[in-house]
Amino acid sequence: MKFSKDISPNSCSYASSLIYFPIIQISKEWDDEVRAICNPSTRQYAILPPDLRTTYQNFGPLLGFDPIGKQFKVLVFNCRVGNEMVYHIVTLGTENVRWREIICPFTYEPRWKRSICINGILYYLAVNSNVSSSVINYKLINYKGKLGLVDLEKDYDAGYLLGLRMQVLEDVEKGE
Repeated sequence: MKFSKDISPNSCSYASSLIYFPIIQISKEWDDEVRAICNPSTRQYAILPPDLRTTYQNFGPLLGFDPIGKQFKVLVFNCRVGNEMVYHIVTLGTENVRWREIICPFTYEPRWKRSICINGILYYLAVNSNVSSSVINYKLINYKGKLGLVDLEKDYDAGYLLGLRMQVLEDVEKGE
């Protein structure tokens, strides 16, 4: 495996010992870079099919593991004209591995660098696209099998931490 010089660790996603690479060169003979799922401990990989449409702006990948179906899934956000969000999702381990397209009516921008998969549910931060600017300084964590949100309050001028606050989602159904 050879990594593209343009690849950033922030563009990768991981879940249950697998890593999703949106751009990777698998073989020296191949000129094209592909999307792939890799298992670093076994050195095995699976190449994913190309996106349904490549004309969208890609907002990044999320890799998740569904413990009930024992399947890995990759979710990629794309944006069409007019900020209509389009999701591409692929389920690994099925007979016909292909991208499915889901259109979302919400107008928000996912912050895909800040995602986590807990018990088969993908959590990610999103911002309202109507807001002109915002500073997001949260980190999503797995806290005893529940979604945790850590808020770091920093003094950017002095370069040190002022405070730390953590919230835990106790009940997913109620949103509490």
